Amino acid sequence: MIRREAIVWLLKMSGVTSTAVILAACKKEEEAAGRPAPDIPTKSAPKADYGFFQPSEVAIGTAMVARLIPAAPGFPSAKETGALRFIDRELQKRHFAPVAKFVRQGLTFLDRVAKKEKKKAFTELSVADQDEVLRAFQTGRVRGLRYPSGRFFQIMLNLTLEGHLGDPKYGGNQDQKAWKALGIDPSCDHGDHSHG
Repeated sequence: MIRREAIVWLLKMSGVTSTAVILAACKKEEEAAGRPAPDIPTKSAPKADYGFFQPSEVAIGTAMVARLIPAAPGFPSAKETGALRFIDRELQKRHFAPVAKFVRQGLTFLDRVAKKEKKKAFTELSVADQDEVLRAFQTGRVRGLRYPSGRFFQIMLNLTLEGHLGDPKYGGNQDQKAWKALGIDPSCDHGDHSHG
């Protein structure tokens, strides 16, 4: 399965339906010819001001999105594309108020569970331990936690995918890094011409 198909599959499995995600955009001609996508810089996204998340939540959220969509050769992580900045913007919208509170609780619980189970803050855990904690949240198998962790995981995954792959004007996909890695050219002709 090529990366583009894998991302489309991930989107379908996670239930992402937002128009912010533009995977319908065409691929560049050189990609269709089988040439590799251009190298994407792997430096971290610059620091951004957050309107919803507190600094401690930014740290936990950044670590989480980095594991939800980790970097791969030639493909940036959700941390590198600034997906958390997109999530921060979305959660400031009035209609997202209930979700915002729920996400804030989830990040708090994620850190508490890490400290309880692994004796370290979530941000200080190894990648393997972070994945283990996230897997417990995903499956709802967190001992002693009366909170729908699976729902929290799904919301964060959906928002991370949207921020990672969506239009940069919404706050994520910094410098179109994800689009470039997938060979998506948003300026290409989609063939939606009216005949008349």
